[in-house]
Amino acid sequence: YCDPNLCLKQLADHFSMHRTLISKILKEHLGMTFTEYLLELRMKKSMELLKNTEMNINEVGEAVGYENYVSFKRAFLRYQGISPREFRIRFSWLLTACLFIVNNLWFLLLIVLCIFLFYVIHILCIMLEKQHT
Repeated sequence: YCDPNLCLKQLADHFSMHRTLISKILKEHLGMTFTEYLLELRMKKSMELLKNTEMNINEVGEAVGYENYVSFKRAFLRYQGISPREFRIRFSWLLTACLFIVNNLWFLLLIVLCIFLFYVIHILCIMLEKQHT
């Protein structure tokens, strides 16, 4: 999938089959066309690279088979609904939030416990006031 020139004709030539036949076989077994499958492979790998590496977006596009940023961005937008840059920003924000929650879970639990205790004390105070009146 990394070869920018990869196409159905190349695949058909490699297996000495007609393009129509190989296209039909792929559609039968994968439930999608060659182009759709290639796009899915490239997009899944690009999302993995955007999440887990510091590669710039142009490098990610090249690593998954796109010759230029414009082609990569267009394909990514069509597949994901947002640009590669926006995907990286959203994912890094989500990852940061999750790490914050995990690393500070004890603190968050302490806050919830304090709020609960405050509520219980407040209820007890109201009950005591009613008993004295």
